[in-house]
Amino acid sequence: MTGDADAWITWPNWPITKDGLDMVELTEDRVIYRDINVVLSSDADPEAKAFLDFLVTEEAREILATEG
Repeated sequence: MTGDADAWITWPNWPITKDGLDMVELTEDRVIYRDINVVLSSDADPEAKAFLDFLVTEEAREILATEG
């Protein structure tokens, strides 16, 4: 194996945040969606709860849309 490749499959935010890369859009039937699961312990620090609250804000959605 030489390490050369014709394509690289990665998260969609990668080519958006890097210069000189082309992104090929997939048809809807070939798209794989991922989600995120977060569990907060009942004795978690208040900062952990604040972070969890932040994750569902519009600001966090905008960040996740560009940074993954």
